[in-house]
Amino acid sequence: MDNNFDIDGDGELECIRVTDEGIYDEDIDYYEESHKRIDVLVGEKEKNIAEDWDVFGVDCRMAIMPSGKAYLMVTEELVNDYTATKLMGFAGGEPVIIKENAFEPKREKADTDDYGRYALLNTDELILSLRFDRLATFDASRTYRLNEDGSLSSDEEYYMIVEYGDNVFETETLIDITADIVDEDGNVVEEGVTFPAGTVFYLYRTKGERNYEDYHDVIVDAKLSDGRIVSFVFTEGDWPHKVNGIDENMVFKYLNYAG
Repeated sequence: MDNNFDIDGDGELECIRVTDEGIYDEDIDYYEESHKRIDVLVGEKEKNIAEDWDVFGVDCRMAIMPSGKAYLMVTEELVNDYTATKLMGFAGGEPVIIKENAFEPKREKADTDDYGRYALLNTDELILSLRFDRLATFDASRTYRLNEDGSLSSDEEYYMIVEYGDNVFETETLIDITADIVDEDGNVVEEGVTFPAGTVFYLYRTKGERNYEDYHDVIVDAKLSDGRIVSFVFTEGDWPHKVNGIDENMVFKYLNYAG
């Protein structure tokens, strides 16, 4: 995958090449197409960014900022629909990893321009998702801006759960549980509503950054069949997680976690 961009603003085009070659394992005399080494080259300068098993595709996108500064996003499509992304800059014309394995772009192939070059990212509306383990394993996305310094920022509080086809994250209560009903902005419209055992919820969105090292409270919102939004306090950290202070296995019948 070769593309030419002026990444340093000197008026000259630099060749950016991303290679994803299968690896031959000499120890076992075996070549595995999905075991790939991924390299980014700028002219004569090369950076190895990954060597992974079960890589089924590589997606590349370029972003040219108003200042002319350039960034490259390389995404590996891995087993079980998982993706791993590296955001790269070009300090001194050399490929450098800025952020990795934290973001997963919305799953659609990058378009190319008339010259077949990597699509330019819309740097003000970059939809990225993270994988969460909150009552289920799901991807949830929000919109970010790619800033001049390579950082990502968002004005959105909630990560909206991504649904793929008929894959709707549904669960059912085993016990009565009390929670607040909120509006789309997260404002409480009805406080302390008790929902009986057997109530079906559809996971909708979540709020709060991931941190699996320490117990901490986040928000998981789910919808009822009538469209009302119910907000749960979800405590994550070590297993088992808790919902409103109660072991999640005691509260919900279906916990669709991966693995």
